[in-house]
Amino acid sequence: MGGTVCAGSALITGREPLEWPYVALTRGRERNTAIAVTHEGVKDKDGARVAIQPREADPRPGTRPDPELARREHMERERAGLPPEPVNQPDDEVRDPVAVLAACMDRDEAELSASDYRQRALANADHLGILHARWADLAGKADHQRYYQLVNDALPEEYRQHGFGPEATWLWRTMRAAELAGLDAGEVIRSTVGARTLADARSVDDGSG
Repeated sequence: MGGTVCAGSALITGREPLEWPYVALTRGRERNTAIAVTHEGVKDKDGARVAIQPREADPRPGTRPDPELARREHMERERAGLPPEPVNQPDDEVRDPVAVLAACMDRDEAELSASDYRQRALANADHLGILHARWADLAGKADHQRYYQLVNDALPEEYRQHGFGPEATWLWRTMRAAELAGLDAGEVIRSTVGARTLADARSVDDGSG
């Protein structure tokens, strides 16, 4: 990108961001040439090969069949020994070279300046999505500590632990679900611990025997 040449040629398809043509068309000291791709591919029409331009998006309203259905039907016809069905050829579309270059002008992928980034960050500081993520993290940690204390208080002295294994994640989720259902998490865990013996449990927080 930092090189300088006598004459530069840039191949432009119209899908590049505007920053790319700016660099590509300023490298030549004496001449800079843009080679615009006005069509891609060819099709058969009246015995001749005609250029076509694929569309990036179909603006027509309404729904369309999933392309996977056509592929499956094609495979089924092959397995049955049938010839493939004729495929509708796309319409001709050849773009003007200036239109190809203009398409690049609509794509700005430059990184934000430090001041713009700071302004955007300040504007999003009180965004509900960001605030909720922070609240959920803090509330989740507080709930886990509270559930840990409830479980340890409900366990007999010999089964109390300084920490639980990875299975505790599911235990905390279960207790959280119980609270969302309107139940008291402490009562739920005390009734669960007293419902069966822990002598054959492989893990206290898992409760499996």
